[in-house]
Amino acid sequence: MSKKSKRTGWPPSDRQTQILVLLAQGLPYKEIGRRLVLAPATVSYHVTRMQQGSNARSLGMLIAKAFVLGFLTAELLPMLGADDLPLDGN
Repeated sequence: MSKKSKRTGWPPSDRQTQILVLLAQGLPYKEIGRRLVLAPATVSYHVTRMQQGSNARSLGMLIAKAFVLGFLTAELLPMLGADDLPLDGN
C-alpha cells in the first residue's frame, strides 16, 4: 500500500491556481470564496499553504512568484479595459 504524499501547496493545484487568478485581480477572500463556492476560511487555508510551499512572505510575493514560475500567465487573467488602469497614480 502506497502512502499519499502531503500537498505542500507548491506547485499550486488547479483549485489553488483559480484562487491565485482571483487574488491577482485584487479580490478579497470573501469574494473569492463566493465565486468558487468556498468558505473564506478555506480560501485562507489554500493561500497559507501556497505561501508556505513557495516561501512567499506576502500575497504580492506569492503572486509574483506564480507569474515568474509560469503558474499564472496574462492569458489566465481577464483583460482590463483602459478605464480599469490607475493612470493618475491612485
